[in-house]
Amino acid sequence: MESVLTIYFSLGYHNCYCRGVLINFMKNKSVILSQDNLEEIYSAFNQGKIICIPTDTIYALSCDATNIEAIQKIYTLKHRPLDKTLPMFMSNTKMASLYANFYKKELSLANKFWPGALTLVSRIKNTHKNLPNLLKNNQKIAIRVPKNKLIQSICQSINKPIIATSANISNQKNINSLDEIIKEFQNKVNFIIKDNKELSDNCLTASTIIEFTNNEKYKILRKGRIPKIQLERILS
Repeated sequence: MESVLTIYFSLGYHNCYCRGVLINFMKNKSVILSQDNLEEIYSAFNQGKIICIPTDTIYALSCDATNIEAIQKIYTLKHRPLDKTLPMFMSNTKMASLYANFYKKELSLANKFWPGALTLVSRIKNTHKNLPNLLKNNQKIAIRVPKNKLIQSICQSINKPIIATSANISNQKNINSLDEIIKEFQNKVNFIIKDNKELSDNCLTASTIIEFTNNEKYKILRKGRIPKIQLERILS
């Protein structure tokens, strides 16, 4: 059984506000899984659980991107301001295109760097404007297709994108080892997934985040693994 601490939240959602239970702190320890426990992992996402998962860059806090209660829990775990959106992972460019209305140059970058360490802040399609994790002021989403077969298989299995945000407290350094992840998030998440390999220093560099204001103009919101010179080669 879980010991529940009730906290009340206010979260902007389609120009209104919701109130309710925000997070429960678990009495039992987080379950640690290997990446081979696929059915348990898929089930955890389908059930709205919070999972700490290794990616192709850094460890991430993750959940079903359509589950508002799970998303609210991640905001609280990270102490993240509610006006900052959480990135979403897709299984492939085809899935991403179902959610995002890409400019041509965005799609050129996606075709070149996905799967990989490029996050695009893109316009949401009208058919998905009910997603709980939008940038409210401009109806955009931050999306990426990671170079990670486990995450791709999760998105394919549940047929949805997943939230994936750095497993740390907002504005603090990234946590890069399983031991540190367990120390920080034991009892705070439902599952922790072990990486099958040690991440190299290059893998511990976060993704590059860019946003287009039209088909020609873009800005780099966060410098990451893909340098500007590589972006310019594709865009020129």
